Amino acid sequence: MSPRADRFFERVVRRTAQFLDRHAIDPSGGWLVAVSGGADSMALWRIAAALAAQRGFVVQAAHVNHRLRPSAEAEARQVGAAIAGGGGVCHRADVSVEARGQGLEAAARAARYRALDEIRRRQGLAAVVTGHTADDQAETVLMRLLAGSGLNGLAAMRPQSATLVRPLLWLRRGEALRVAQGLGVPLVDDASNRDTRWLRARLRAELLPAIAAVFGDVVPRLCALADEIAATDSVVENLLRQVPGALDRRGQVSAPRSALRDLPPALRARWLLAALAAIGCPPRRARATVDRFARLVEADRRFSLDVSGASVRGGNLEVQVVRRAPCVIVQKT
Repeated sequence: MSPRADRFFERVVRRTAQFLDRHAIDPSGGWLVAVSGGADSMALWRIAAALAAQRGFVVQAAHVNHRLRPSAEAEARQVGAAIAGGGGVCHRADVSVEARGQGLEAAARAARYRALDEIRRRQGLAAVVTGHTADDQAETVLMRLLAGSGLNGLAAMRPQSATLVRPLLWLRRGEALRVAQGLGVPLVDDASNRDTRWLRARLRAELLPAIAAVFGDVVPRLCALADEIAATDSVVENLLRQVPGALDRRGQVSAPRSALRDLPPALRARWLLAALAAIGCPPRRARATVDRFARLVEADRRFSLDVSGASVRGGNLEVQVVRRAPCVIVQKT
């Protein structure tokens, strides 16, 4: 490796360490790095190994074979050989993917994260770590903005969410490729990343270049927007914690209606989103219903809504969010 390449990699490792410190991410419990074999994940593996050597924590890798492409088996062996060749440990999980009412991409993602978390727990590691970059973050912000997401959605991917860590959200995709190439191993080229039948691939290939032609490189600005909203979001969460309420063992959240009336409509909507998440019913495409809830809380009458597998009941004194059997989103009064 040339001295210039050495200096570049050292700078990337240093800035990743600073990113971890800035977001209070402690890797001491050990990391399981998700490696697909592509440039981003292999760059992550190389950076994580360097950080582990510096800070003295355990780092292992895992590859999930979705068995969706004829090349999947060869790619799994290639990734395992690359990690083992560098002295690392690479676990492998073979999963079956069934769409069952959701898109194939979403089903594969859900299966992948379940498999990764199972390996993480089995190995006694604190976090699954993924190689999402600043470009991925910008694409997510733009997709959610155009889909009509609320502010919470525009915060996009967080550096840390429970046992999931994304330490490369500051790094550009081209820089990740440069880091990965320093490993000197073949990289997996997933053609689906360029298949414009998928929304993200189409946005990447068509929409972002068109925006850049007018506004220049918007990736840093979109990432800054996500950071600003995430910071504001933490303030909102603190405000919501001041609303008296309770979560019981039956999967029910309740709060005084008067306390919810005192909140601005946007925060009432956020309270409902938080309540749905707390009982295991995170909403999908339910924005209109959530906004309607914010208006109904203020009205002087009882109401009932069904959303995302939960019943939302507004009485004279209390609002309850109760988990029930999953259903499609409907509304009633």
